[in-house]
Amino acid sequence: MVPEIETVNYSGHRFSAFHVRQAPESAPGWFVFGRNSEKYGTNRDGSGAYIMLCARPAVRRRHHPFYNGPVRRGWHRKRDAQLIADTMNAIASVAAFAAAIPALIRA
Repeated sequence: MVPEIETVNYSGHRFSAFHVRQAPESAPGWFVFGRNSEKYGTNRDGSGAYIMLCARPAVRRRHHPFYNGPVRRGWHRKRDAQLIADTMNAIASVAAFAAAIPALIRA
């Protein structure tokens, strides 16, 4: 199943440190969330305080008996969402390293 991935929000904030969790207030299943520290700073543990849903499966909206109206669900199994989160974290770390190469060459 192809996921819908969004790592930059409408105002240009880039998200990283992707993790998996449920969002029972919006839809059933497991989703991938990202963190950003530019907008609201960091928490005590050093992680970003700005959290956004960054990936979900590309499925159509369906009616769910618990929610009022059709919703777009997450992955059924946590390990499926964790695979996507691990892949997104690997890509983000490679991109950060590639962006740092010119500074390393100048030093």
